[in-house]
Amino acid sequence: MAEASRVDVAAILNEASALAGAHPYSFIAAAVANIAFGTWIDSQLWSWNETLALYSVAAGFTGVLQYLVLRRILGGASDRDRMAAIRAPLIAVVIHMLAGIVVGAAFLLLLLPGLYLAGRLSPAVGVAVAEHRGLAESIGESWRRTRPAWRPLLLVQALLLAPLLGFLGLVVAGLYLEWGIITSDDPSIEAALLGNLATGIMAMAGWAVAGAAYRLTAPDPERLDQVFA
Repeated sequence: MAEASRVDVAAILNEASALAGAHPYSFIAAAVANIAFGTWIDSQLWSWNETLALYSVAAGFTGVLQYLVLRRILGGASDRDRMAAIRAPLIAVVIHMLAGIVVGAAFLLLLLPGLYLAGRLSPAVGVAVAEHRGLAESIGESWRRTRPAWRPLLLVQALLLAPLLGFLGLVVAGLYLEWGIITSDDPSIEAALLGNLATGIMAMAGWAVAGAAYRLTAPDPERLDQVFA
């Protein structure tokens, strides 16, 4: 059993790499679906209402993908509560969307609060997927389990964010050099593909980290491994 108080950046990255290496096709399939759907949305001209609706659908779609990936790499509780098993995908998707809203709002305010919340909430979907806990319980358990390990989780979230920010900076610089502006009204399939390729890859890395955060902070990962074997 790995105690949360002894979890460090290296342990999180090693566990995330092991999970991704053990299930490469799950991550690749999810990345392709995520990138393709996001590219299609971003390469079209939509009204504001259509854009908001489609991005809401996209958030739900990525939530489903995250559930499927984490269900594959973490397994699921072998309890007899069929309703809990049926609710697990819905709860996982809701947590994914709520975490996206909360963390996104925190990032808009300041960088560190966003990284902190991303780290503290990173095992929440895993708790819902692997243990079939309810919405509030999954979030509460994530918050409790990550209390001793919030610093390394924050640092790992920063490591995930840095390449994405660097790529977006290059895109903005390219737009400015090409057209003298930082945005373009004419949607480009190439720009949409590149942007979604970067965010899709980082999303998969984030989901691997989420799985690692769950496993490293779980009360008894050895017992869970036996159950899911």
